[in-house]
Amino acid sequence: MSIVPSRTRIEMVEQGAGSSDVGGESTRPGAAALPEDEELARVLPVIDRLASRDCAVPISVDTYKAAVARAAIQRGATIINDVSGLQYDARHGRGGGGDRRRA
Repeated sequence: MSIVPSRTRIEMVEQGAGSSDVGGESTRPGAAALPEDEELARVLPVIDRLASRDCAVPISVDTYKAAVARAAIQRGATIINDVSGLQYDARHGRGGGGDRRRA
C-alpha cells in the first residue's frame, strides 16, 4: 500500500488536485484484512487534517466496512468508495463471512 502523509495530501490539494482519496487498508488480492479499529486509526487523522483545512475538494474514502464509512462521513468525507460493491457487511451480517477479495 502506498502511504501519502496528510501534509502531502494538503499540498496536492493546494496545487490543484481534484480530490483526495484516503484508504487505510490495501485492496490488492491476498492482502491481510485490518481490524476496524486499526483502519479507523489510519484514516480518521488524515480526514480530520484535510477537513480542518477547509479542504476545497471532495474527500473520498476507500473502505468496505460500514462503521468506517459512517465515521469518515461524520468527520468530513464526502465520497465513500465501497470496494466490495456493498457486499461485505451484507455477507458478514448474515453469517456468510468470506473473503472480500474472492467475492
